[in-house]
Amino acid sequence: MNSRIISILFCIVSVTISCGKNNLSQTQFINEVNRLTQLHNGYIPDKAIDKLFLTIEENPQTIDFQIDKSDFETTALIITTSQDGRMRTYSVERGGFMGNPAFGCDARTLLQYRDDNSIKCIELENVIGYIAKIVRVDTLKHRYILLDYEQAICQGDHFYMKLMGVEITDSGEIVPIKIFKEAGHLYSHIDLNWEGYGYDEASDKVKTSVELFDYQCMYYDESIGELSIPHIIEYYGYPIATEAWHCYQWDGRYFVDKGVAPLFDLYCGDFHIIIDLSQDGNYRYRCWNKNRQVSDKPDLQIDSGIKLYWDECGTKMVYKNAYDILPIGYIYTFYNKNYRYEYHTGWYRGRNVDELRIYRDSNELIYLHDCTHAPDDCN
Repeated sequence: MNSRIISILFCIVSVTISCGKNNLSQTQFINEVNRLTQLHNGYIPDKAIDKLFLTIEENPQTIDFQIDKSDFETTALIITTSQDGRMRTYSVERGGFMGNPAFGCDARTLLQYRDDNSIKCIELENVIGYIAKIVRVDTLKHRYILLDYEQAICQGDHFYMKLMGVEITDSGEIVPIKIFKEAGHLYSHIDLNWEGYGYDEASDKVKTSVELFDYQCMYYDESIGELSIPHIIEYYGYPIATEAWHCYQWDGRYFVDKGVAPLFDLYCGDFHIIIDLSQDGNYRYRCWNKNRQVSDKPDLQIDSGIKLYWDECGTKMVYKNAYDILPIGYIYTFYNKNYRYEYHTGWYRGRNVDELRIYRDSNELIYLHDCTHAPDDCN
């Protein structure tokens, strides 16, 4: 039985499949995928992708195959599976994911999911890139977040991601749901995009995005119901990804916007210190003396700081990109009159470093103390 469901979020074609129409083994399925995803004149024909999706639809047992992209010869397929095994996507890039990504993805994605009675397949037509992660967020209902991700390298690096809320209903359909709550408004999806760098022509200054080595760029801690996504700022008209994370808290119905989490929430001796990012992306240092609350005015606040790195030899440096020697430690530095405040964190000469240093008159060390971290919290 075929039915077409059109929604504001995406269009899908739903096909209900009964088990046993075909009965490919896992090895046979892998061989069939490799055969159908061969490039012809640099691309995979849509007819071949249609055949692949039909093969998956006619073999519902494939949802239980223990497979990922490493099992296939092709570079054109990415398989993503939810942790509970009820949902899986097959994203096929027409030119191969390891081909030329200059203008982003040219992919088609099939979503396979299990309701209470059968295995169903739908093709997601409004996915910009490919589904990089599927997360179940509600143990009582079949509610999920699908992460749509794309990267392009045409005249610079460009990144796009969309978080989409979906639910498998009691009738076995999959529908978009509004599960994100910001400023009292409900949304079914969150869109993010950022550039590799921003440039101010007047001052000839460049601000680069942090390197998000995990391309999936989304983390969900099920134990505390906390969702974290990149915090994006604007730099002279360019969206830039920072090292901070924007947090949402699951309240049983919605992910409620909790704002931007601090980079570090520290206790160092008699001081409570928070290092975070201001709205313009500068590092900020706030300190409260013993027995003061964070809700109180800080005893010291410095609104502009810099970040340095050290390598395995302990040499301080400015780390610019992945072609440099990878840093193993970080120094967040703040100046106030003739005092310099440094938070050191990382690995140095066989030990973990996590300490606050305060210098007077350039290099006179007047305070050194190990730091402990407050429990992770988006508040």
